[in-house]
Order: sequence, then C-alpha cells, then structure tokens
Amino acid sequence: MWKSKLRLLALVLIIMTMGLVGCGSKKDDESVAGAETTSTENDEIAAELEELDGELEELAEEEDQIKEVEKLLDEDGELKEDLTKEEKDLVKEVLGVKSVEEVKGKDVKKAVTAVKKEVKKAKETVKQTKKEVQKRAGTPTSTAKKSESTSKGTSNTNKDSNKGNSTNKENSSNKENSTNKGKGTNNTNSGSNKGDSGSSNTNSGSSNTGNSNSGNSTSKPTPAPTPKPEPKVEWKTETTKTESIAFGTDKKNDSNLEKGKEKVEREGRNGSKVTKCEVKYVDGKKTSETKNCTTSTTAATNKVVLVGTKEPAPVVNVGAMEQEIFRLINAERAKVGSPPLKWSGTIGSNARNHANYLTDNGITRGMHVGPYSGKYGEVAYTGGTGAGWVVATWMNSPGHKPFLLSPEFTHIGVGVSKTGEHAIAQFGE
Repeated sequence: MWKSKLRLLALVLIIMTMGLVGCGSKKDDESVAGAETTSTENDEIAAELEELDGELEELAEEEDQIKEVEKLLDEDGELKEDLTKEEKDLVKEVLGVKSVEEVKGKDVKKAVTAVKKEVKKAKETVKQTKKEVQKRAGTPTSTAKKSESTSKGTSNTNKDSNKGNSTNKENSSNKENSTNKGKGTNNTNSGSNKGDSGSSNTNSGSSNTGNSNSGNSTSKPTPAPTPKPEPKVEWKTETTKTESIAFGTDKKNDSNLEKGKEKVEREGRNGSKVTKCEVKYVDGKKTSETKNCTTSTTAATNKVVLVGTKEPAPVVNVGAMEQEIFRLINAERAKVGSPPLKWSGTIGSNARNHANYLTDNGITRGMHVGPYSGKYGEVAYTGGTGAGWVVATWMNSPGHKPFLLSPEFTHIGVGVSKTGEHAIAQFGE
C-alpha cells in the first residue's frame, strides 16, 4: 500500500514543480483570469495538504502494525508457535505474503526490519512533500507577480513618451490610481494616463503589488480535519489464567508386604484451575479489559503408596532343618520296626525347588498329601516353626503318617523353602 503512495507523491512533486515555474509576462487583459487561477491553486494546495495528512496517518498505522509483528518473534527472529488467526493475518499484511507458512522457520526479523526502513523512508518523503506544499502556499501567487511585471513595463514606456507632462497632471493621475487601489483596475488606469510622469507610474505599480498580496491572503482556505473512522471493537473468549493443583500422597497398610518396604499402587496426577474471559480487542489489538469470566477446576488424583506390615520370616538354616526332619522320620520308623530310609540328593533337590516355588508365588498348601502311585509319595506342610514340630504334625495326621512309616519306601528327600515356611518330604525307591 505504501509503495503505491510513493508513486502518488512523486506525481505530486512534479505538479508542484510545474506550478512553481512562472509562465512569463502576459498581456494586461489576462489579469482577471490570473486571479481566478490563484483561487483554484489555493484550493488545490488545501486538497494536497489534506491528502498528505491522510498519508502520514496511514504510515503511522503501518508502523504500529510492524511493532505488533515484532512482538510475535522469538529470540531467534522467527515467528512464535500457536499464532491466532488475527496475528497470522497481520503478519501476511505487513510482509506481503499469501501464507504464514512461506516465512515459517525463516529469519522473519530481517524481513520486518527491511519493511520498517521502507515505511520510515516513505514517511520522510511525505513530510518533505508537505513542507514544499506549505512553502508554496506561503509565497506570493504567480498572478500577482505577472501583474506587477506588466505594470512596471507600462511605466517605463509611458516615462519615455510623456516627458513634457506637468506636475498637476501627475498628482491628478496618482489620485485616480489611489482611488482604484484594491479593485483590480490599476492596470487600466495606468494605460489611460499616458501623460503621467515616472513617479506616477511607480505609484501605480506599487498599488498593483498591494492588490495582489491582499487577494492571495484572503483566498487561502483552511483544510477541513479528516474524520477518524469508528474503532472496530470485538470480544473474544480466551484462557486468561491457568493454575496447577498439586496432588497429595495417600498411604495404605499391606499385610502381604514386609515391614520397611513400600510399593506404589497408583501414581498421582496434578489438577488444574482454568479461568476463561471475554477479552476486548480494538482494531485488532488486545486490551486489558475483560468480562463474563468463568472458572473450571479439575481435581488432582492423589498418589497411593502401600506400606508393608508383614513381619519378616526368621532366618532359617535350610540344610540343617532338612537333615533334622530326615533324622526324626527314621527315628519314628525304628519305633515300628520299619527299615531306615536312605537320603537321596536328587529327590531332596526336587523337594526344595517345589517348596521355594510355593513361597515365591504366595501359595499356601496347609497339610497336604501327594498322590501315592507305585513307589512314590509326598507330604507337605505350610507354616511350620521347626523340624520337630513338622514331623510331630505329620505323625498326628492319619493321612500323613502312613507315608512316613511305610516299609515299601527305601529313599527320602526333604526340601525346606528359603524362608522356612514350607516343608516337603518326598519318598521313593
């Protein structure tokens, strides 16, 4: 827009130059037309000044738009993310692009600076043009100068041809010229008083000069002020404030978790408090005025932590407990005349692995008798507090005792879990 204005200003300068250059001396009968031309020139000057004032206002608005675009740049001189539609339209207008995507990721600051310099240069040109027009409005009009030149030329001619006229005739002629001062008829009087002396013609020329200046002063119109357009007011709903609500921590006792240990059952999540208002925009510019504000709250989700209450299992000498169970079972067999069982490392390893599996997976078997098929049998117990207590419990159980005393078995393996809470005796040949 401002580039087309520069071309208009160049045309105005050319017209001014043509107006300032005089057209030379003209005949006396053109003086009336010259006065009408002066009035027209004054009207044109007033129109030019009004147009130039409008140009300055538009350039000032463009400078304001450039400042708004500069606020949309980040530290690297690139456009910020998440621009509003109005902000994108402003960028396109200032940089003269069809889409913001054309300049995305580029050094927009350099382009904005170049536009800023050109607008500044245009503004200086308009100001200079305005000064020239104001200067032209304050000087005597070309019509007055032509009138004065014509009057002086007539005076010289009359002086050479009427040297013999008397002093009385000069006074009479001067009186007539004085009477016609300011009425635009001095040139006619000069022509009719051919017998006047040089001093008479000089007075006539002075009278003409005064008449032209007086006419120029009264014809200058005062430019009417340019009415300002009504501002465009818009209200847009926007998020004006966001507050974070921190989550808390809830703790719960867990009997399956050993004392001194904690376990996160659920992670926490912060809540939020969001305020939205209608924000006032004037001519596309955001103001601090708001109305109709609303607040919405999203509650925080507390973190849940499990706290162990289970007493830790006592430290058990697994190997010693397994051998003690083996010894006590053979002692019970001796009481009924059954031959002693022999220890089997293979059977014992299998029994221990099974006991640890039950512990690791939290399986409670209680009193258990395994399947009896051929020459294989198994007894198990959960919750024992020692080898003697386990064997005594098996001997008091009608389902377990036959396995311990059967003469059909020749080998045994005993497995105790690492915590001592599971004991398994397996029998075979």
